Amino acid sequence: MSINNGLTWIDISNSINASQIYHLETTTYLGDVHQMIGLQDNGIKSKNGNSAWNHVVKGDGFDAKYTDDLNGYLTINKIIYRFTGNGNNLDSVYKDSYFSPLGIHNTSPGFLLFSNVDSTFRTLNFGGLNVSVNSSSSMHEIERCASNNNRFYTAGDTSAFSQEGNIFRSDNLGISWTMIGSYEKD
Repeated sequence: MSINNGLTWIDISNSINASQIYHLETTTYLGDVHQMIGLQDNGIKSKNGNSAWNHVVKGDGFDAKYTDDLNGYLTINKIIYRFTGNGNNLDSVYKDSYFSPLGIHNTSPGFLLFSNVDSTFRTLNFGGLNVSVNSSSSMHEIERCASNNNRFYTAGDTSAFSQEGNIFRSDNLGISWTMIGSYEKD
């Protein structure tokens, strides 16, 4: 991990052993750096400051996103969870698909974009009943624009396992999407 644009690097692998990392999420809370990682076949782990990595939940971990303080969302096996206390408390939000990428809004912790194998969904109240379909594609990745909290970018296609697909942008929190590019297997 680098905190100065790659000038120097900090080893964060203490107590990870051999794992394949899908996603790494970092936040700063009360002056300490906190991290969460999704690991293939090894669940979700968290790290506070210089501490060792701790298991949050076991299984097939994928994505984790902090929304506010030490709260956020994570995906493990076929379940998306809302977590509080840096993963100490988990509440199921959605059950359906492995490898669900997550997109969060940094000032509205109830907002979540996520994708299953063939659709992208949006919720405004921590995964409550108002989950609505906003796309007919599955997205491999969902990211919020750093300079505009209402803009999201996604990459994907009709299958979560496709090696070809399209890149989309939404300027209105996922209500509508515009294709801005495509990619294909070399």
